[in-house]
Amino acid sequence: MAPTEDEFDCKAWAYFSDVDLERDMHSGLIGPLLICHANTLNPAHGRQVSVQEFALLFTIFDETKSWYFTENVERNCKTPCNFQMEDPTLKENYRFHGVFETLEMIPSRAGIWRVECLIGEHLQAGMSTLFLVYSKQCQIPLGMASGSIRDFQITASGHYGQWAPNLARLHYSGSINAWSTKEPFSWIKVDLLAPMIVHGIKTQGARQKFSSLYISQFIIMYSLDGKKWLSYQGNSTGTLMVFFGNVDSSGIKHNSFNPPIIARYIRLHPTHSSIRSTLRMELMGCDLNSCSIPLGMESKVISDTQITASSYFTNMFATWSPSQARLHLQGRTNAWRPQVNDPKQWLQVDLQKTMKVTGIITQGVKSLFTSMFVKEFLISSSQDGHHWTQILYNGKVFQGNQDSSTPMVNSLDPPLLTRYLRIHPQIWEHQIALRLEILGCEAQQQY
Repeated sequence: MAPTEDEFDCKAWAYFSDVDLERDMHSGLIGPLLICHANTLNPAHGRQVSVQEFALLFTIFDETKSWYFTENVERNCKTPCNFQMEDPTLKENYRFHGVFETLEMIPSRAGIWRVECLIGEHLQAGMSTLFLVYSKQCQIPLGMASGSIRDFQITASGHYGQWAPNLARLHYSGSINAWSTKEPFSWIKVDLLAPMIVHGIKTQGARQKFSSLYISQFIIMYSLDGKKWLSYQGNSTGTLMVFFGNVDSSGIKHNSFNPPIIARYIRLHPTHSSIRSTLRMELMGCDLNSCSIPLGMESKVISDTQITASSYFTNMFATWSPSQARLHLQGRTNAWRPQVNDPKQWLQVDLQKTMKVTGIITQGVKSLFTSMFVKEFLISSSQDGHHWTQILYNGKVFQGNQDSSTPMVNSLDPPLLTRYLRIHPQIWEHQIALRLEILGCEAQQQY
C-alpha cells in the first residue's frame, strides 16, 4: 500500500485487526499509518521534511458493534437507566463519524485557512480546524537592527553596568554595544506589539577590551499574552530545544525556527556563555498574513524602468540613477542621488498594479569618506501616476536613517493600497542618497 511514483510522497493508511473484523474495528483496534517513499522523512524526528502537521480521520465507529458494548452498558447504565436495542436513536448516538482519505491541499494565498467538513452534523460535532499558511519569503528582519523595534519593547531580567537590554541590536557599535548580564537564570524579552510569525533569530556577541563575550547555547520561550509562556521544542517530542549560539564576539549565528513561532513576545534564556551572557540579535519573520514581503527592489523583480525620479546626479565620473536605489546594492555608485539637494526631489516606483504596501525600508550610502542618508521623508501615492495624495501617519513625517548603512523600517498601518509610490526626502545628512525596499503583498488575491 505504499505510494507509487505518481502519487504523493506520503500516503495515509491504517492498521487493524481482522480476527473479528467488525467487532475489532468498532472496539478501536484500528489506527493511523503514514507510509512514505524512502528518504522522505527526517531521520531525527520521523516526519516529512516539508510537512509540519497532518490530521487523519477515519470511518464511522459504531460502539454497539464492539466487543465492549454489553460490558459498558452494564457498568454505566444502572437502574433506573433503561434503553431498548431497537430504539432508532440508540445506534445514531453511538456512531462516531469520520472520513478516510489522503489529501494534498495547495492554498492560493497566505493567511489563516479553515478546513472543515461540509456535512452539517459532522461540522457541528467539531470536524473543523484552522491552518496557518505562510509565504516562503517570510524571512525579513523584524526591526532590532533598524530600530523599528523601539527601546521600550526590549526588557530583561537584569543587566551588567550600562549594558542595557535596548542595546541588544545586531551590528550595534560602540564601546558598550550589547545586552550583558552576569546573573544566572537570566533572560531578555522582545515585545513585537502584535502576534507575528517568527522564523528565526540571528545572534552576535560583543567585545570588552580584550575579552570575547557571547552566548554559546540558549533556549527560546514565547507567548501571545505575556502571561502564559511556552518553551520552543520544534518538531521534537522533547520539552524544549537547545539552540547553539556563537563561538566568538563578532560572528553572526542564524538559527531557524521550524516550524515557525506565532507569538507577540519572544524571550531568550542563555544556558551557556563565555565570561558573561552578552547578546546582539535580530528576529526574522513577517506579519500573520505574510503581507510584509519584499516586493522586489533588492531582488530586481521591480525592473529598472519601473523606477524614476525628479532628477539624478551624473558627471563624467559617475551616475547615481534612480534604478540604483536598491536596498543593499553594492558598487562604486550604489544609490539614487538627485541632481540638486532640495525638498522638491522625489524617487518614484511603479508597482504596475495596485498592491497592498505595509512598509518601507530605507538605507543611505557612503561614497569615499562621506556618509549620505535621508533623515526624514514624506510619502505620496497615486493610482494613475498623475493625481497624488500625500501620506501622513499621525500627522508626522517618516523618520529615516541615522547612518549610511543600517536599514530603517517604517511600517504603514493601516496598509497603503496604491500602484505608484513616491519618496520625498525632507532632511538629509550631507547630500540626499537613497536605497530602499518596499514591503507588501497582492492587494486582491483570488482563492
